[in-house]
Amino acid sequence: MRLITILGLGTATALAPIAIATATAAESEQTVVVTATRLTDSERALKECIARKCPPPEDVKATLAHAENQFVAGDYAGARRTLLAGRGRDLRFGKDYPIEVSDLLRTTSRISAHVGESEDYRLNAIVALDTLRKGLPANDPRVLAQRLEVADADARTSRLEVGGSRIDQALRTYSAVARDARAIGDANIEGYALLRRLMVLQQLWLSGTGDYSGVIAETTKALTESSNPKLAEFGSAARLVNAQAAARRGDTKGLATLFEELHRQGKTERPVLIYAPPIELNNSPIGNGFSGNVLNRLTTNAEFDDQWIDVSFWVEPDGSVNEPQILRKSKGFSGGWDKPILRSIASRRYLPLKTDGKTPGAFRVERYTLTAYWGQVAGTRIRQREPEARVEMLDLSVEPTGSVAS
Repeated sequence: MRLITILGLGTATALAPIAIATATAAESEQTVVVTATRLTDSERALKECIARKCPPPEDVKATLAHAENQFVAGDYAGARRTLLAGRGRDLRFGKDYPIEVSDLLRTTSRISAHVGESEDYRLNAIVALDTLRKGLPANDPRVLAQRLEVADADARTSRLEVGGSRIDQALRTYSAVARDARAIGDANIEGYALLRRLMVLQQLWLSGTGDYSGVIAETTKALTESSNPKLAEFGSAARLVNAQAAARRGDTKGLATLFEELHRQGKTERPVLIYAPPIELNNSPIGNGFSGNVLNRLTTNAEFDDQWIDVSFWVEPDGSVNEPQILRKSKGFSGGWDKPILRSIASRRYLPLKTDGKTPGAFRVERYTLTAYWGQVAGTRIRQREPEARVEMLDLSVEPTGSVAS
């Protein structure tokens, strides 16, 4: 059984793990070992590749390896410089190597979000889409998937408003991708497109911008009443999204019933998150959806540089979470904003795990970055951080051998 992973009202979008986290446990103790390629090694490999004018695919691979290594080490600015330099070298080869170059652009987009460069986040996603379109058919699944990335960027960088906004464009894109995916028989992309659309609509309704019950019901029906059995898992995910939204409006009956149903369906081989309560700071919920993870309004002088933590935790066989803790933190970590994140993780619920009896469950590591988008002060060209803080999350977990039944 594979249920679409839901985090609050947003997706825990699968990103390629950029650190290797392995875990072993004896009966009396648990030992966590985190390993990764040394920065000096990845830097040397990239320099050697550039010096011998290696082919673009090799250049991209070396660039990504070093940038991801820098990111894990907390050197966000260095990672972004590495990616932008690689973009400058390899963008012109996009038609010949659309997959590799789009991977580079997509990673540049995601790292940009962590440093608050909202326009770079969105524009690199768009350029990645253009690159794929130049080298692949319009109905190629990879093109459709990147269209979803662009829609996500449109929605996440938009305000909670309607009428000509990027949110409207995102909603149209989700519908169009679902239609195009259905035409080629790709139920996976169709399901994700409809599910993303549902999440956006629920978040809009929760924000108080209007009554979206009609379009929510329509989108839900497309997922739950489809004759395509491959959409069944997305139907379950849609019901979960709606139940969580109802719980945030005060009605928890549907969520409790759905939990029981999901647990009766059996255990999973790998962690499947089915519930994470909203992160709250000063009683202000952080939405995990399209609009970004808003903490609360801070002053424009708030410092967001070098603010990240790696949180480690165990998912127990029954789906509960063993007390999470900070595994690593940035040198500039200011403290305080980590507590609501830890509380939310501790209250998560996963589907029960099939364990091999030798380990206590599944070990997870997640990177959280406190940031804020850059903007300009009205009437000047001076850039400053926007007053809304955001938390970006990236899953650094790699399934440890033997941690769960395979």
